[in-house]
Formats: sequence, structure tokens, C-alpha cells
Amino acid sequence: MSQYGAYGQAKAGRSASQILSTYYLGTDLAKGDTSRQIRVLLRSASRVTVRGAASLVGSSRKLTPTATYVLRRSGGTVTLSSSKGKRIASAPTALRVAAPSGGAITVGGKALNGIPGGSYRGAVELRGSNVINQVALEDYVRGVVAGESPSSWPAAALQAQAIAARTYAVTTSRGAEFDQYPDTRSQVYRGVTGE
Repeated sequence: MSQYGAYGQAKAGRSASQILSTYYLGTDLAKGDTSRQIRVLLRSASRVTVRGAASLVGSSRKLTPTATYVLRRSGGTVTLSSSKGKRIASAPTALRVAAPSGGAITVGGKALNGIPGGSYRGAVELRGSNVINQVALEDYVRGVVAGESPSSWPAAALQAQAIAARTYAVTTSRGAEFDQYPDTRSQVYRGVTGE
């Protein structure tokens, strides 16, 4: 879909469904499963710092959201440590930490979307050498729309962008480890910054 084309149509008074019908001939709008999780590759690294994590996924281990933690891959093992180096957990291939409900995790380093130290809802995982954000579909869409279209545009253009972003997210995948890139190879996903 052309964002500027959607903008022009919205300025001319067309609705989101009318805009979408211009680009996606022979399709109908329908409600889908919004409980899907989207896995976004933030960057490649063997070490990443995170802040804002409340729990270690798959365990009963609680984490302190105000603390900084380090996820590190060494050989075939991924470890979670405190910022002072105290080992908290390890796993053979991946570890995932989750934000508290309604919160976000700040990820150290510059992501593929160009954002240094970005904040992301959901969970952050170090799998091999990939830093992956696993996020609920609707939170993913919130992080995409402003990355693809200026928020000052007419509502119909933004609604069309949200529908197109949601559809793209659930119908494409980049492989076994992640579904989307956070840049123009998929959709521009800026996490909390884009909301």
C-alpha cells in the first residue's frame, strides 16, 4: 500500500475500507485472531543489556524492573546475569525476559530500526546471536503505524495503515526464529517510541 496514496484518498474523504479496496482488489475486511504474538528481530548480538524486565519466562523467577540485567551467549549457552555479573539463570539456546503488564523493556544498543536504547512491550529474548522482541499483535501494530505514516495524517489513512500492518504481520514470517524485521525489509517497527 502506498502511504501517500492512502493520505491523498483520506484527504479526499475516503474511508479506511475504501482506501484498502484500492490496493487490495478482491479482498474483504474481517476480524481475525488478535491474540497472536509477533517476533521481531531487533539486532544481532551475543550480549545485550535490558532494563524493565519483571520475570524470566518459563520460570517462577521474578526480576526487579528497575534493575539492569545482561543476557549473554557464550558457546552454546545463554545466561542471564545481574549488571554486577551474578548469574541468575542459564539455558542451552535461549532465555526470554518479560516486561510487567502494561510496561516495557529497554534494550541496550542500537536496533535495526535505528533506535538506540529503545523500549519494547512484551518480552525480549536472546536466541543464539539474535535479540528478539516477542510482542502482542496489537502492541506491534501500535509500534508500526507511526513508523510508517505520520500521526498528523487523517484518521482514515492511519486506520488503513493499521489494518495493512496487522495483516502483513500475521501473514508473513522471516524464518524459524523471528517473524519480522523492524525496518523496511518488513515494516518500520519502533516499539514504544512509535506508539
